[in-house]
Amino acid sequence: MLILFVMVLVQSCHTFQFTADKLPDHQLVFGHGGGFTGIETTYILLENGQFWKQDRVGASPVALASISRRQAAEMFERAERHLFGEVSLNTMGNTYSFAGLQLKDRRSRITWSGELPPMDPAFSSLIQDLFSLIPQK
Repeated sequence: MLILFVMVLVQSCHTFQFTADKLPDHQLVFGHGGGFTGIETTYILLENGQFWKQDRVGASPVALASISRRQAAEMFERAERHLFGEVSLNTMGNTYSFAGLQLKDRRSRITWSGELPPMDPAFSSLIQDLFSLIPQK
């Protein structure tokens, strides 16, 4: 009986891993695009900490190193507080950056060109934390 209980406990603690072709509705997305080619690079963070990179719209995402589930949950919580209701921060230029939150029935996306303009420090901190997740080559 104890062995069965331990097996159930271990199985319930296991974090479900998504695949590139079956990502969940809840996503924190951010990245950059534009320029001569107009290609958009999107980074996708999931609530379980999985992290993905999509090199262009419609391309299959590639898995990157995950972050902790706790850190991902904190970023989602901050995003829900700060991303909904925001609009483009300034006019689009030749190149741009973006951040957005996708839930099952709600989406939000903000864009800006050049440097991040002055804004609420908590929101600015969230944006900086998201972009700091991008692996450096």
